[in-house]
Amino acid sequence: MNELNEIAKRSAAERLKKAMEMEKVGPSETGRKLGILDTYISMMKTEKFWPKMPKSAWDRIMHWCNSGETIHHYKLPIELPPKEISRKPAEIKPIENIAEPMIRVKPEALEKRRKELAERDKVALGMSKGTLIDLLLQEKELLKSKIEAIDLLLKHYIS
Repeated sequence: MNELNEIAKRSAAERLKKAMEMEKVGPSETGRKLGILDTYISMMKTEKFWPKMPKSAWDRIMHWCNSGETIHHYKLPIELPPKEISRKPAEIKPIENIAEPMIRVKPEALEKRRKELAERDKVALGMSKGTLIDLLLQEKELLKSKIEAIDLLLKHYIS
């Protein structure tokens, strides 16, 4: 890269940074308006990334600089098609021949859980609606008191 190009890039980068600040636009909106990826707008702000930016991005930034337009009012010229405006989502290919993950549970633990659920269902089915509502209200009050205790502990440890 010769000296003239370096000076032109520095000038264009400064002008674009100032315009973004004055117009209060971020890299994504600026990229859409100029027809380049927002990544290149971010890279343009740091000189060490300039060699990694494609020539097409610099051409579009230079074209904007020479147009004299604000970022909001800039229109892409017909000869610069907006081919890099947005990123394309990656194609997701289906993964074939993958078995479902197996969850291993000890038979004793599984049997214990089945008995607990069966017992709970028996108790719930044997209760009247009023009794079940009373139990649920008691459980709700118990949970409220636990939450209050946790809140007190949090306040103690935070302050």
